[in-house]
Amino acid sequence: MGKMSSEQASQKKELGHAEERTFNAYFGNKDSRDTNFSDASADNYISNEKHQKELKEKFGSLENFSVSLKSGKTWQFHLGRIEELSPLDQIKITKTSKNKTKVVHKLTFDEQKKILQNYSFWDKYLGKGSLLCYNDKEKKYTFFLMSDVINFITSKTKWALIETGRIKGHLEKQGKSRSVITFEYRKDKKQFVLGAHGGKAGFLLFEILYENLDFYEVNFNSKVTKQTPFKLPKGTFYSGMKAKIGTTFFDNDYLYICLDGTKWRKIKLQDL
Repeated sequence: MGKMSSEQASQKKELGHAEERTFNAYFGNKDSRDTNFSDASADNYISNEKHQKELKEKFGSLENFSVSLKSGKTWQFHLGRIEELSPLDQIKITKTSKNKTKVVHKLTFDEQKKILQNYSFWDKYLGKGSLLCYNDKEKKYTFFLMSDVINFITSKTKWALIETGRIKGHLEKQGKSRSVITFEYRKDKKQFVLGAHGGKAGFLLFEILYENLDFYEVNFNSKVTKQTPFKLPKGTFYSGMKAKIGTTFFDNDYLYICLDGTKWRKIKLQDL
């Protein structure tokens, strides 16, 4: 994949802002339009009282209703200096045995693993809100408690250092180890990037969280179909009674369903 142009980067940024505005239209209210387009604080804030109430019922105590909003196939957590894992001014750039760019970190891999298993590290670089929300771009929003997400990553991820100096985080999905999280040096930007990026790693992380954590889901695209009420007839059952398969009626005590000609099933109404 080629380097993204400044125009493409600007378009991507504006699309992200559009997603945040859409989110706010659904989860905000007329008097509050809390949307962040710049700094490292939360992307959005849920001010709609109905959703606040349902989130409290689902997750219990919440510090606040700030939200980190994710979408698409790839998720970037942070681009820039990540001094805890690798002081940028102290790296060495060499080559691998296959002549690929290799980054040598000042910290040992064991030291880096301890940091990657630390809650405060992830709270700094991922915990941009009390809730993590995935937008499927089809008007469905899935919320996870951010503390649950961070605890899951710190306790379940298996870390590996590969020859290029990248650090890969593997998580289990349906019994198989999958590469999900990456920490790597971007030579073109002279910065580090941390995230579930490359391929469909972001969506894969969402699927893993969805399988393992409690979530609150809202689908604004669901269609409610008006159903015509169905009324069962009341009748009298007698031994040897014949009817078509599927004939159903009830009396004061039982529901009767014809299984085959003269064969019936009786179900006590009190058991329904």
